[in-house]
Amino acid sequence: MTRELLRFNLGAALDGDPSQNPLLESGDEIVTYAAADFAEKRAVEIDGAVNKPGTYEFASNMTLGDLIIRGGGLQQLADQEAADLFRLDLTGNGRIARTASQISLSDLSLPLRDADRVLIRRRAGYQPMRVVLVAGQVQYPNRYNLTTTATRIADVVRLAGGLLDGAFLGGAALYRPNGDGSGTSTRIVLDFERALKSPDSPDNLLLEDGDFVHIARPSDIVTVVDEVQQPITIAFAEGKSVKYYLQAAGGLTAAADEDAVAVIHPNGRYAPSRFLRGPEVLPGSTIVVPAKDEGTSLPEKELAPVTAAPQAANVRGEPLTQEPVSAQEPPPAQVAVVPQGVGMSVGFVDGLTGTCPSLAFDLGTIRVATTEGTTFVGVTCADIKVGDILEVRAVRQTDRVVAAVEIRRR
Repeated sequence: MTRELLRFNLGAALDGDPSQNPLLESGDEIVTYAAADFAEKRAVEIDGAVNKPGTYEFASNMTLGDLIIRGGGLQQLADQEAADLFRLDLTGNGRIARTASQISLSDLSLPLRDADRVLIRRRAGYQPMRVVLVAGQVQYPNRYNLTTTATRIADVVRLAGGLLDGAFLGGAALYRPNGDGSGTSTRIVLDFERALKSPDSPDNLLLEDGDFVHIARPSDIVTVVDEVQQPITIAFAEGKSVKYYLQAAGGLTAAADEDAVAVIHPNGRYAPSRFLRGPEVLPGSTIVVPAKDEGTSLPEKELAPVTAAPQAANVRGEPLTQEPVSAQEPPPAQVAVVPQGVGMSVGFVDGLTGTCPSLAFDLGTIRVATTEGTTFVGVTCADIKVGDILEVRAVRQTDRVVAAVEIRRR
């Protein structure tokens, strides 16, 4: 099948010229153009301490004052005296050069040119506000400002009034935004107990803007996922080994790779071990049983970032569908992978629709829809509320992703 481009003069066709009025056939497409389609777009830009920074259409008589108005006016923190003007100029040899000059905001009648960019400075000494969220088992969960560049985990826990009785530091977590616009975060694996007891500990990390510190409640469950006869969430039994929990799940399937069975501790550490000599199982752990992969076990493979793609699965190995939030169908958001190989996506639940078990909600830049087979760790579908912090924990298998979903109440 081929396509042919036929050119004709629409004005002549409407005037009755048969040579410009071709016969139409099934499947033809007629395209007409507006004069504006052939006009060069001219624009100016304003950035910095204005209320609506952005790019705006240029007018031939536009002034600095006009652009500031288009930008929503100056912010309170704007430098009221000077701004920077970046302009394209033609040099003597016909080349284009960008020049930078300082301009005075007292002269709002300054004429602008096409492609000008105006940067409104902030007052000297201004530093953008940096905020961290502290939630969970602390006296005063809230958002706290980082007043210095040396604020650490122990500092914000102290600001939050300290720990509540029974706080489970073994399951505490620090999440850091990926900064790629995907709305996902990476869980940084560290020893919270050591971080709070010893200020000089390497685990007492410096905090950054957007960090989320969550102090967990004590957990009394263990989850077993993937290549077992019946994936389960079971009560923690003191002193029991990995073998005990695998037997409770009905044992391994024929596809299981028993040499690659691993335990994900509640602090996020990934502990691979051989089947009968498994690592210690702690309350809140997840035991992962990978499938065989032609002799290559999961810990030996390089783990690429786990994406929130259609192949993702819930803890029962059934599809966890994800729909784009907007009609433009943006690419799926990445689920960050911590160094131990566990994928983690954290976000606030929004846009809650439907009823259990067919529940749908927004999480970052993706739309998550549960099914009858979706299993949540320690909660039920009905527990999900708008504003909750939802954690999707994923581990890459040979040909799919196993994900456990857990609510961390805000």
